[in-house]
Amino acid sequence: MNLSDKTGIAGAGGVVVQKAIADLYALSAGSFTTTSTTMVATGLAVTVTPTSITNSLHILVPMIVGNNGINTNTYQIYANGVAIADTLSTFDDPASGWNTYGFTLSGKYQPASLAAVTFEVYMKVSAGTGAVYGSLTEGNSRIIVEEVSPYRILPSGAIQVMQTPAFKATLSANMAAIPDVTWTKVTFDQTDYDTHSGFDAVTNNRFTVPVGGAGLYDIRGFVRSSAAPDGSSGQAVVYVNGVIETTLFGFSSIGAGAQTVAPQVVGMIVLAEGDYIELWTYYNVGTSTETVRNTETFFSAHRVAEL
Repeated sequence: MNLSDKTGIAGAGGVVVQKAIADLYALSAGSFTTTSTTMVATGLAVTVTPTSITNSLHILVPMIVGNNGINTNTYQIYANGVAIADTLSTFDDPASGWNTYGFTLSGKYQPASLAAVTFEVYMKVSAGTGAVYGSLTEGNSRIIVEEVSPYRILPSGAIQVMQTPAFKATLSANMAAIPDVTWTKVTFDQTDYDTHSGFDAVTNNRFTVPVGGAGLYDIRGFVRSSAAPDGSSGQAVVYVNGVIETTLFGFSSIGAGAQTVAPQVVGMIVLAEGDYIELWTYYNVGTSTETVRNTETFFSAHRVAEL
């Protein structure tokens, strides 16, 4: 699919140039089921051809997923067979038997050329208890790809470069001694990228919206614990200006098998200049402390629209 049809979306002081949507409505080969404990392709895929390397590709994957057994399912978006790092998400199914859930992946991809790109969902299951397998459901899972330009056309006809603040923060080491049943800020101390130097990884461990950066932000967070006792649960939430934002909340619980607790946050929110966001977590594991693993835990955001 060539993303060549342009659609104008109103923005502050002009029109944001945006490309057409590529939408794959279902799995081409029907429902996909796996017992693999390593990442495998599901067949839920779409191929698009970028029209400009300055444009970014935004991917949204709403899914209906199934699971049998008490275990953890992991899903991730791949581009041409390579994982897009900050799109990995998991959920823990604490109940035995067959269960279905609504689940969404999202991500952003910057093409390096005008060559076609195939986006595909990969998944795996953990070695839990019972007859473990996971699936994607035919007819209810889809991939939506949107190509977004970094420019906007002003009423005068002039073309202006839009600011697109973005960051991804991670931990350089495990974050140990997280107190049980207590909200604790995740102290991210390094960044993979920080386009506008908005993330403070030294003192406050938070992102502050820069001057000119107000708008609608896509925000994601993922916090994975070390192995936790049966029946443990965890939560993650984004704080905005020191206050819990209830629309950016995630919960995870486990049954038997000493699995990890992995709450995630995915959502959008409007932020003004000077607003700051932080990722906090809460564990109920029945022990005095818990440890957050640095290998999967992250916090990221990028502006998707100027309002």
